[in-house]
Amino acid sequence: LAVYSGSSNETATCDWAARLYISSGWTFSIMFISGLIASTIHYHYAYKINNYPSSKLEKKIATISNKIKGKGLFALIALRLMPGIPFSTFNLSCGLLRIKYSFFIISYILGIGPKILIYSNIFFLLK
Repeated sequence: LAVYSGSSNETATCDWAARLYISSGWTFSIMFISGLIASTIHYHYAYKINNYPSSKLEKKIATISNKIKGKGLFALIALRLMPGIPFSTFNLSCGLLRIKYSFFIISYILGIGPKILIYSNIFFLLK
């Protein structure tokens, strides 16, 4: 941007746009990676808890799991995109229901990724 030979107003606009792009990119990356790590920890913790379920809980989990397995990945992405569902509750539920880890990760990328992108860009636009 220092090489740009336009007017000072145009240079300031380009500089602002470059800072916004770089800043939001770092923010997005940090939020996305830390969220993915936390989600994975929740998922695996709940997955291990489900190794020793009570018979009553086991029946409920099996019923819900069978309903979700029919919808698969689309249901997970739709639930991730819905506002109001806490991330940790969703992550733990996926582990308890023994959702495939690949579906869990894809739903995170396609469901949480857009939200994080919006959050990271809104923060820098309001500065």
